[in-house]
Amino acid sequence: MGLGTALPSDSQSVRQDSSMAAHPPIRSFKGRTGRMGTKQLDSWAAAEQTIMLPNARWNLPRPVTLDIGSGMGEATLSLARAEPHRTVVAIDVFRRGLANTMHSVSTEQLTNVRVFSGDCLRALEQYVPARSVSQIVVWFPDPWPKRNQRKRRLIRPWFLKLAAQALSGNGELRIATDSADYAMEIDAVISADPGLTGGQTKRPQWRPVTKFERKGIAANREIVDFCYHAVRDANRPGVE
Repeated sequence: MGLGTALPSDSQSVRQDSSMAAHPPIRSFKGRTGRMGTKQLDSWAAAEQTIMLPNARWNLPRPVTLDIGSGMGEATLSLARAEPHRTVVAIDVFRRGLANTMHSVSTEQLTNVRVFSGDCLRALEQYVPARSVSQIVVWFPDPWPKRNQRKRRLIRPWFLKLAAQALSGNGELRIATDSADYAMEIDAVISADPGLTGGQTKRPQWRPVTKFERKGIAANREIVDFCYHAVRDANRPGVE
């Protein structure tokens, strides 16, 4: 499977319509890099020419899953192993985590993993074609627990608008959190979004237990899973 081809950069490359105001310049992530060892540096250098996605429109073999906030790659790798026919894209700003993912991809010779180093909002807004993704997963997004930090939470109306636009007609958005406060906010914010329908659900058996979930379990925090589906709308741009 080859590297996802960048589509030509033209007037359709940035899908902003009159209904979309620019998203607030508030990052939902910390500027983390992490010190990389020789193994990770070598994996990064090799991946830049093989599985690293460009800052341009993507053309990926379908079906496609976007693993947003992929961390050290546990969930990305688990899904890629289980469904070799699926293209799994690890998206994160944590370079050391992406490098770890790249190393595992190389070691295991996985052909269906791609990585993107950068802001998921930018990727969804500029690089992901409309209705081209069958699944978006966001496992344990940063809860930004302090009251004055909550504006940084990822699950906001702008993210949801972009996610709904990226999903195919029967595509799904899955989220898990161990923050009770964030869980209530997720339910409230998404319930108000006309582009998505769904709610709280049972933990899917295929979702691996990540280090963040293990920390939540150790602290006796309840793990809450959500599943939402894109609402089919003939007026939405893009193709199935």
